[in-house]
Amino acid sequence: MASDIVSDALNFESHREYRFTVNIPAELTGLCENSDATVILQGAVDLLIVKTSGIIIVDYKTDRVNSTDELVKRYHKQLELYKEAVEMCFEKPVSKCLIYSIHLGEYKEV
Repeated sequence: MASDIVSDALNFESHREYRFTVNIPAELTGLCENSDATVILQGAVDLLIVKTSGIIIVDYKTDRVNSTDELVKRYHKQLELYKEAVEMCFEKPVSKCLIYSIHLGEYKEV
């Protein structure tokens, strides 16, 4: 799988440290249930790969964990928010969100 991501990054439009600022509904953050409220979300996606079939988000993590499942539990909300923001910025769907554990050298789809 890692070789597929590298290949995609080399053969398609890609962005490292893609920075964004978007207004999103506050209810998406889980902090507020008021559907009229919005919040400003700022972040930086480690790697975006823009393919015709959709965008792939890759988020690198340095946490020392025993499995990538631990990273998914810790960071799934962050990736959900990144997905929302990237879809707003590119007006194109995100097809995949991946977490890459530097410690384990493994990817896991979120």
